[in-house]
Amino acid sequence: MQDRAPPTAVVARESSIVGQADVTRPYSLLRVAIFAVAVVAVGAALQATEPVAVPIVAALITALMLGPIADGLGRAGVPPAALAGGLVVLLAAILALLATLMSGPISDWIERAPEIGATLRQRLDFIIEPLQAAERIQAIVKSILGSATGALSVEVAEPGLGPSLVVAVSPAIGQLLVFFGALLFLLIGRERLRREVVMVLHGRKRRLAALRMATRVQHDLGVYFGTIAVINFGLGVVVALAMLAIGMPNPLVWGILAFGLNFIPYIGAAVMAGLISIGGLVSYESALWGLAPLAIYLVATSIEGQLVTPYLLGNRFAVNPLIVFLAIVFWSWLWGPAGALLAAPILVTGISIWKVTMQERRPKLPA
Repeated sequence: MQDRAPPTAVVARESSIVGQADVTRPYSLLRVAIFAVAVVAVGAALQATEPVAVPIVAALITALMLGPIADGLGRAGVPPAALAGGLVVLLAAILALLATLMSGPISDWIERAPEIGATLRQRLDFIIEPLQAAERIQAIVKSILGSATGALSVEVAEPGLGPSLVVAVSPAIGQLLVFFGALLFLLIGRERLRREVVMVLHGRKRRLAALRMATRVQHDLGVYFGTIAVINFGLGVVVALAMLAIGMPNPLVWGILAFGLNFIPYIGAAVMAGLISIGGLVSYESALWGLAPLAIYLVATSIEGQLVTPYLLGNRFAVNPLIVFLAIVFWSWLWGPAGALLAAPILVTGISIWKVTMQERRPKLPA
């Protein structure tokens, strides 16, 4: 029979364990508090530096996405400066081409804004009438309760559409310049920057882990963006051909919108559905036929979201939809539309870093 420890020894041992837990608990709480303060401080800094942080973060993500292409061209002997300049010029040319194709129809829509508004009011009269009746009832109730005042109201004229567009576009031009400048220098010096960041770490194990993490993030972003770009391009082609088949004006514009907005999960599809609904109601005499473009888009995007994307991406980037939604909400709140566009790549980057970190911490069992 084994000798049992005396009761006093058991009590002393348990007291020692409880004492160690009591000592370590304040340190754990301190770490959590420091981490929470750091997260809040970083968030406040990112929000305060939005005009500069957004283009720099976008340039960093784009450089990581273009990393596999740059690596292939670099192994083929293309000089880094020529490689970076060529990729930046190609990207700028693609964006300029898309802006040129969109500028004509958008200008036409802006000029026809009063006509489009009147047509929408006529098509949606069955919805507008109850809303106007509710507003009239609310006004009557306010007048009965004495809420209405006879004070003189002064209306300040809003600036015209032209000045508003100029004010909105001017900061965007500066951010585009920062984006392309940062992208150019990131592509030129990406290998040197990677080595310098890795050499800051101490120890061979940490340096190898950092290299594996950088390689994993670059590979995952490249695969994710390349696959999503191909899927969205196919969706844009399908939408453009469908709009052409039913006689929808500017089918190419609708295809470009479907392609671009589909990079933003959830929000992009909702915006596209609203825009194509307005376009259909304005373009056709019958309100029922005017909803045909929306029905076609919903069918196309449902097939893309439920069949094509899961088949091509598989489980590699499978994430809880709630996490994706919360990421979009957070980055949209922080940076607006640009944050919504960057939410998915930032989330993919975080997932890649998390997977590499968990692999490093996983214990190695003997064969």
